[in-house]
Amino acid sequence: MPLAASIQVKISSEAAEAVALTPVVVRDMPLAELMEILAAAAASDPERVRDLLKRGVVVSGASRFRWQPFDCAIEDVAAALELIPKPDPSLPFAPGRCVRVAVLAGSRRWDLTREAASRKRVLHRLLLRSSFWDRLVAALPTPAYVTYSIKDRADVYRLELDEEGRRALQAAASLLPYSSLSAELRCTHLTTIEWLVKR
Repeated sequence: MPLAASIQVKISSEAAEAVALTPVVVRDMPLAELMEILAAAAASDPERVRDLLKRGVVVSGASRFRWQPFDCAIEDVAAALELIPKPDPSLPFAPGRCVRVAVLAGSRRWDLTREAASRKRVLHRLLLRSSFWDRLVAALPTPAYVTYSIKDRADVYRLELDEEGRRALQAAASLLPYSSLSAELRCTHLTTIEWLVKR
């Protein structure tokens, strides 16, 4: 059968503690949105995406997505996958469209949304001082393009920190209103910072 413009999907939580408490949400999901979820789960392989459509279920993050299983032509699946954005290294870094930043130290990772990273300590708000986010954008060099993340629906940019960048990042961490996170970042040997930028 041909691919419909939208598919009725049941969404439930995969979190163990929430199985009995979280209601199932039923909604008509645009095909493009479902295909992004399936592409992330199946590495954009048309055959694997088609198999998922025939099974009628996929788990992504903390959510389970279910729909009435159906079969379709592999050509239709491939055409739908072609509509998903592809990596584009020519895209310049645009901090104004950045939605999340990740700070890494070896296997450790701290993720902050733009909103969280932009919050200020009470005194800093009164004195009109910069936020952690403002300082990151101003103090660090322009990161390099890495790839397009289907899962996050955003382009990924990365900066490997040298000693100067590490000091700038740790100085910026003192502006965070979260004392434990601020302390962790300031006393850890940070190596990398990643930015997620929406198109």
